[in-house]
Amino acid sequence: YSKANTNIIKAERIVDHLSATLNDKYPVAQEFRNVYGAIMQALIQGNIKKDVDELNRALEYSRMIRDTWKEVMKVSERGNAT
Repeated sequence: YSKANTNIIKAERIVDHLSATLNDKYPVAQEFRNVYGAIMQALIQGNIKKDVDELNRALEYSRMIRDTWKEVMKVSERGNAT
């Protein structure tokens, strides 16, 4: 449990940093902030309750964010190629 707690806290710090560095001049920032909030809540609840389902929920949301950023980068690269 100690190692799990340490790693979950590391993940919380990463999510907190990502949320804090969002640029609010872009409307999509609030949507990302909402997802980061959901990830944070799942991590906290997973850690408190030692609930693997909550931690898997955090992982699912994280993968969703990752995939969204991949798509943003593809669109950006296509836009720069023209």
